[in-house]
Amino acid sequence: MTNEETLKNILDKAVKNGLGLKSHRIAWEEASAYHKERWVSNLIQSKEYVSIIFSHEFAKAYWGDGYICLTCGQEGECDNCYSSPNYRSSGIAHLMQLALSTDRIKYLEKFL
Repeated sequence: MTNEETLKNILDKAVKNGLGLKSHRIAWEEASAYHKERWVSNLIQSKEYVSIIFSHEFAKAYWGDGYICLTCGQEGECDNCYSSPNYRSSGIAHLMQLALSTDRIKYLEKFL
C-alpha cells in the first residue's frame, strides 16, 4: 500500500471515530474518492499531514479514550507492574512514540 493509500485509511478511521476534518469548506466524510486522493496527495507533498497527526483531537479519535501503562506498555489496567504503574492516555503515549518514529505513516498503519 502506498503512503497516500495508507494515510487515506488512517484519516478515514480517525474521521469515523470523531475527528472533524475539513478542507476548503468540504468535510472529509462528504468528499468524493477523487477529492480525498487529491487532498491526501497534497497533504503528503506539503507535509501538512504532520500537524493533523500530532493533534490531540487526532490522537483521541485514532487511539480512543483508553490509557496505557508507560512502565510495561500494556493498554488498559496493568496487571504486570506490581509496584506503581505509570498510566498515561493512550493517545498521548502513542503521540510520544510517533514523535520518535522515523516513518510516521508506517507507525500509524500498525493501528489500522
